[in-house]
Amino acid sequence: MPPRGELVVLTDTLDAARAGSDLATFDRPDVADAMRRRGAAVETSHHGFLTTLPLVDRENALLFVLADHGGRVRPLGALVLAADRIDSVENALNNFTTHFGGGALPSPAVMVRHVRPLLTGQSAPAVTHEVLRLREPTAPPRLSVIVPLYARPFLLRAILANQAAYPAGTEFIYVSDDPRQHLVVRNYLMDRRGLIDRPTTLVINGGNYGFSVANAIGARVASAPLLLFQNSDVWIEDGQALTVATAELDRGRFGIVGFRLLYEDDTLQHDGMVLRRGRHVHDLFAAEHLGKGLPPEPIAADAAMTIGVPAVTGAMMMIARDWYDALGGFDPGYVRGDFEDADLCLRSVAGGRPVGLVRTGGMRHLERQSLVHSGGDALRSAITYLNCIRFNARWHEDLAA
Repeated sequence: MPPRGELVVLTDTLDAARAGSDLATFDRPDVADAMRRRGAAVETSHHGFLTTLPLVDRENALLFVLADHGGRVRPLGALVLAADRIDSVENALNNFTTHFGGGALPSPAVMVRHVRPLLTGQSAPAVTHEVLRLREPTAPPRLSVIVPLYARPFLLRAILANQAAYPAGTEFIYVSDDPRQHLVVRNYLMDRRGLIDRPTTLVINGGNYGFSVANAIGARVASAPLLLFQNSDVWIEDGQALTVATAELDRGRFGIVGFRLLYEDDTLQHDGMVLRRGRHVHDLFAAEHLGKGLPPEPIAADAAMTIGVPAVTGAMMMIARDWYDALGGFDPGYVRGDFEDADLCLRSVAGGRPVGLVRTGGMRHLERQSLVHSGGDALRSAITYLNCIRFNARWHEDLAA
C-alpha cells in the first residue's frame, strides 16, 4: 500500500469516494508478514486504513482500493463489505480508539472527520410531535416543568407522585422521546388521568430527537413565563429551592438558576460546574462537578442561599422563557445530551446575565438513568468527547482568556 495521501477508496457505483486526508491509515504488520510468506516484495507495513463513507447500496457493497501516483491510478484490490461488520457503531468506535488513540481518545481532528458522521447520520430527521392534554390548567401557570422521557418509563411513577412538591401555579410537560416506549408511557398516563390533579401534558415525539430538540419541543408546548428543565431521574423532597429560584429570576439577578443536587446517599451530585482543561480530552476545556461524591459543606446561617457559578447542569435548570428564546435555547448541534447546558450558561453570561446556584438542597438526582441505555462505554465516551470538541470550538478562546 502506498504512503498516506496516495490511497483512494471508492464504491463500484461511485456513490462514495475518499482520498488523502479523508483516510486514517495505520500499520498492519500482519498483512506485511502474510505478503512476505507468499513471496511478495514488501516495502512498507502501512497497509491499514479506516474511514467513514456515506450510506451505499448494500446490494453493491464493494469497495475498490487504488493508488494515485501523480495522476496515474493503479488498482490495489477490492473489498467486500460484510453487513454484520459495518452495522456496528460500537465496533467502529473501538477500532478508531484502538488505532488512533492508543487506548485513549483520538485527536479532535480524527474524531470530527471520522467519528462524528457515525453518530450524527447524513441528514437531520423531520421533527414531528403529538400533544395530549391530560389535565388543563384552571389559571395561567407560573412555572412550566419540562421533563424528557427516554428508556426508563417506570420513572413516571415517581414523577407523578412528586408533582405535589412543586409550588402552586406549576404545569408539567412530559416529552416522550423514545418511540420504543411511546405506547407504555401513553397508556400509563391515560390510565391514571383521573388521579392527576396538576396541569399535565404529554408530548409524543415522532422520533428520538435527543436532549436539545426534546426540550425545545417541550418549551414550545409550555405556556408559563418560567421554564424548569428537569431530568426524569430527579426527585424533589422540598420545593423551597424552586421558590428561591423563581424570586432570583424575577429580580433579574441571574439569567439561569441551577440547584444543589444530592445522590441517594446524601453526597453531592451537583453543586455548580467549573470549566477546566482536561488531559484526557487533549487539553480541551471540560465541565467538572466540584465536590462530586463528597458530603456537601454546611452553609452558614448568614450565607446567601444563592451564589454565582460558571455553569449549572441541565438536569435541573430554571430560566425565564423570554431569555431562553433570546438565547435560542439549547444548541441541537450537540449529540444526545452533553455540554448543551454549559454552552447555554456561557451564552447567558456573554449576554450579560450570570448563572446562579440555589444551595438549599432538598433535591436528589440519580444521574444518567436514561443515558446508560443509549449505548456502551465507547459510544458514551465518543459522544461526550465530540460535544467537548464542539464546545471548545465556540468557547476555547474566551475560557483561555
